Amino acid sequence: MLKSELDELIEKSFEQAKETCVCEKCYKEKATPLIFPILEQQKAILISEAPYNFPPPEIVERRKFHWTKYFKQDLECFIYCELGPYLTSPRSQGIPENIFDFISLIFHPLIKECKTKEHGIKTFLNNVYWTHMAKKSLKGISKNGAISKCLEKFPQEFNCIYEKCGNNIKLFIICTSYFYNKFTKYPKWELITNQQFVILETEDRLLKIDDILVPSKSTAKLTPP
Repeated sequence: MLKSELDELIEKSFEQAKETCVCEKCYKEKATPLIFPILEQQKAILISEAPYNFPPPEIVERRKFHWTKYFKQDLECFIYCELGPYLTSPRSQGIPENIFDFISLIFHPLIKECKTKEHGIKTFLNNVYWTHMAKKSLKGISKNGAISKCLEKFPQEFNCIYEKCGNNIKLFIICTSYFYNKFTKYPKWELITNQQFVILETEDRLLKIDDILVPSKSTAKLTPP
């Protein structure tokens, strides 16, 4: 990956972050959110709980300005120093020790031919939209309230994915049990559940990804049989 390509990805991430993280009274105001760009060629969505230690709390506490001043440098460091090494080095086939191990294992068919860190980063980000339930670290924070606040933005995020990726998305990977516990409490999930009843009754099949990944205004028309 050329430096110019990485800069472009980071710039797209930055613009997306400024639209996403606009909540008043954020649970961790000074911390940088971990947000990657939505790209039209992406084919998979990976949803995890939250960035664990991004950026480290001791660094955040010393900062004097809003997170927008640090976003680009923080994301570049994360991509190259945290994520990148796992997109080239062969991983063991045991139980993943962390989210990076999980990514390396689950996306091995995608990145197995990547010989350099740069190639692995480009291949992964061009094919996978990685997002989090909570966009900022939950370290030292009450998980329940923080995730609930971020999930209010999920329908907007899904609509953005639909607008940019259309029917390209073929795979959802959810690597946190907390997602089900929280997401099922939101109206969006009730609509999806009702939609499944309708499609079973009328078409005798299960939901497909392109049934779910549609604008909220479209799913709002669905009613249970």
